[in-house]
Amino acid sequence: MSKKNQYDNEPVFEQPTSGYYFPPMFRCPPEDERNIEDMDMQPPTPGPMPDMAPEGAAPFMMPGMLGTDTGPMDGPIAEEPYPIEPPLTNIAYLQAYLRTQIGKRVRIEFLIGTNTLTDRSGTLTDVGISYVILRDPSGARVVCDLYSIKFVNIFD
Repeated sequence: MSKKNQYDNEPVFEQPTSGYYFPPMFRCPPEDERNIEDMDMQPPTPGPMPDMAPEGAAPFMMPGMLGTDTGPMDGPIAEEPYPIEPPLTNIAYLQAYLRTQIGKRVRIEFLIGTNTLTDRSGTLTDVGISYVILRDPSGARVVCDLYSIKFVNIFD
């Protein structure tokens, strides 16, 4: 069932032929083991850095290195203005396109589940990130899920 390994005669168990493979684990040979008390625990002494640049090449310098500091930047750091709602402003998104159609009469078809289609008709009054609002002919507002929309018919 077990055999001895080649280093210190500890038992080694054979792997099953089916299932997961577990690689054999052996201990290091005794001659390679070290005692922690015998190790030198002194930190290395800092020395000069070797020059890695090829001969004749100018050293690579960045601002702030070795006395070439350019000083503080003038003025505050300008923040990049990001649009708060990019899907509502980028015409590549359905939300932005539908916003251009606010006030028009529409018929929107929704996919409910895997094979049920239903539709709602009315005047498009508002478009959000994940919803559209229709005013139906009776005057009631209907909030619709944007992510289940399959088709939108727009009537001029």
